[in-house]
Amino acid sequence: MNYYCIILCGGNGKRLWPYSTNEIPKQFLKIYNDITLLQNTLDRIPNYFKKIFVTSGNFYQHIIKYVTGNDLLILEPYNKNTGPAIISACKFINNLSLSSKKESIITILPCDHILNNNFFYDFDDNVIPILFKKDIILYGKKPTYIETEYGYIVKDINNNIQKFIEKPNITMAEQLCNTNNVLWNMGIFIFSQSTINKLIKIYCNDMYDLIKFYNVKDNIFSIDEEYFYCDDIPFDKLVIEKHDNNYVIEYLGEWSDIGNWNRLHDVMKNKLDNDVMNVHIGNNIYDNDSNNILVFNNDENKKIYTIGLNNLILINTNKNILVVDKNKYNLVNDIIKNTQVILN
Repeated sequence: MNYYCIILCGGNGKRLWPYSTNEIPKQFLKIYNDITLLQNTLDRIPNYFKKIFVTSGNFYQHIIKYVTGNDLLILEPYNKNTGPAIISACKFINNLSLSSKKESIITILPCDHILNNNFFYDFDDNVIPILFKKDIILYGKKPTYIETEYGYIVKDINNNIQKFIEKPNITMAEQLCNTNNVLWNMGIFIFSQSTINKLIKIYCNDMYDLIKFYNVKDNIFSIDEEYFYCDDIPFDKLVIEKHDNNYVIEYLGEWSDIGNWNRLHDVMKNKLDNDVMNVHIGNNIYDNDSNNILVFNNDENKKIYTIGLNNLILINTNKNILVVDKNKYNLVNDIIKNTQVILN
C-alpha cells in the first residue's frame, strides 16, 4: 500500500496581521516555535509516506521550495479554495500511479495547524482499517470554547457523521459547544485513491477534466490557466457534505489552527504554564503589573514597555503596530475586509 500526503498551503495571510501578510502569510513564519508552521507540519509526517505534495499559489513558489526541499510542489494560478486544490493533487497522484497496482491512501493536512508530533502514531493499525468500511475519515476536536469561525461535525454514537454545520452564529455555536456528540472540524481528511476517484466521478468530474499540469522545473508543477473556470469551493462542500459514508475520529491531543492572536495567546499560555497569563513573543519586551496580555515584537530595533495593561494584544512589526482589546478582536477582521492596503 502506498501512502501519500497532500498539504494545503494556499492561505493569504490575513488572520495574523500585521505579522502575517499577503507577501509572507503565516504558514511561512515562525510563530509557535523556532521553525515555520509549514516546517512543523512537514516534520510530523512519517517516513513511510511515499510522497508529499504541497499545493499553493504561484506567488509563493520560491518561499515553499526553500522549505519543502525535494517534496513535490503543485502551483495554482488562482486561489480557488480547498476543493479544486485537493482534486488537483488527487489527479496528479493518479497520473503518477497509472502503472501501479497497489492501493494508495491519501491524507489531507492543513499546513499551519498545531498538532502533537505523534499524530500518526497509530495510523497504520487503528486508522487505516476504518477505510475498509467507511469512504472518508475526518478528524474532529471536542469544542473547548464558543467559536463561530469553525465548522462543526455532528456524529452518532458510532462516530458516523450525521451532519455538518459551517460557521454558525453565536447562539448556535453556544448550543453546539454544549452538545456531547459535536466536534470541531479540523480540516483533516483521509481516503483511498480508489474511493476519491469514485466520488470525483459522481460529484465533480467536470472540474477534474479541466485540470491540466505542466512542469516548471524539477519537482515543481503548475496547473494550466483553465483552472480559472473551476468553482471556488471548499472540499467539504464539493464532496464530503454530499456523501453519507463518512466517519470522524475524535482527536484527543493538542490542536489549534492559530486562527487569530487570541488563539495563539491561549496556546502559548498552555505551553508555558497554566498559571501564566502574560505571553511575550520576541525580544526587548518589558512589563510591569499587566494581566492577560499578549505582546509580540518582531522589530529588533524597538523595545516595548507595558505597564498596568489588562486583556490586551499588542503586535509590533517593522511596518505596522496593532493594539486591540482581546474582547473586541473581531473588529480587526472588519478593518481587514474594508482596507485592502492593511495586508501589506
